[in-house]
Amino acid sequence: MIKFKIKKLFSDDVKPLAFLDKKFEDMKRNNKPLPKRESLLLYRDTIKLCKKFFWKRDDGKEWSEVLLKTARMEFEEYRNLFDTAEVGRKLVAGRQALIEIDDKILKTKFKMNNFFEATKNNN
Repeated sequence: MIKFKIKKLFSDDVKPLAFLDKKFEDMKRNNKPLPKRESLLLYRDTIKLCKKFFWKRDDGKEWSEVLLKTARMEFEEYRNLFDTAEVGRKLVAGRQALIEIDDKILKTKFKMNNFFEATKNNN
């Protein structure tokens, strides 16, 4: 079923990725909002990632709560942004930041597991 959707998407005469051949400066900008789907997916992924920060700060607040508030404020700040190029840039930057943070978390967990395995075998 997925193959059918992909075939149907690329079966039209118009190349869906033709915009990648153009320079950024030459792209036509419109003030129509992008589908909210991408921003909602980014927001949901941000919430999931924030929940991984379960430890507390020095003042007693959990980092997950602080990060969630900050993310919410940032999404609200850009809610009324309608320049498609700017919205796209923000979405790409946000997605890239999430990927980098998640990668760092996974690397740290891997190092911790290796350390625990090494110290467990030494005893």
